[in-house]
Amino acid sequence: MRDKALTRVFMAMQLFSWVGYTLIISTVFLSQKIHRHPVWIMFCLSWLISCVSYVLLFLAGEMDSDHPNGTLCLVQACLIYAVPVLTASATLALIIHLWFNVRTVVFHIETQHARTRDILLCLSPYIPALSFFSGVLRYGLENPKDVKPGGSCMYCVVGASFPGKASAIYVVLILAAGVGIEVVIATTTGDPTRAIAETRSR
Repeated sequence: MRDKALTRVFMAMQLFSWVGYTLIISTVFLSQKIHRHPVWIMFCLSWLISCVSYVLLFLAGEMDSDHPNGTLCLVQACLIYAVPVLTASATLALIIHLWFNVRTVVFHIETQHARTRDILLCLSPYIPALSFFSGVLRYGLENPKDVKPGGSCMYCVVGASFPGKASAIYVVLILAAGVGIEVVIATTTGDPTRAIAETRSR
């Protein structure tokens, strides 16, 4: 059963975030004075994709339909399970990028092959996301009747519980790794005596 008030709030938040991320990314490309690291842009882009994924039925005018377009519903279902993986991986990539910057400043360690590293950080989040997308797509093509609007009727999902559980477990593991790295960053930057000692020793 659809809660119309909750649906309106959810869609408004997704659309607002979509517009916001679009403006943020656009300013980077349209202004010659604004420079942002590719990993940061990739992070914002991943959340932009996430916002769009949740409003596909709404944009197509089929959110009130009990039987929306099959292709559209399948694509959205694939995205629904893939975008949490994408955004979690992008967040971890951004945290890793931050750690390399902190390491350079605090320990004066210059990273070799920085360009290759940045390319890998930008591309790596899409690999697991595409794997989840492909897995759900295969299941949906083999079981088209299982692809339908979820209980909230806001977006499409698949009947099997495994994709959702697998996506959730992946996200928890990735975010746990991210928190671990953030603790290391906080410990490193929170000890100024270490930075001073490192500077004086050089």
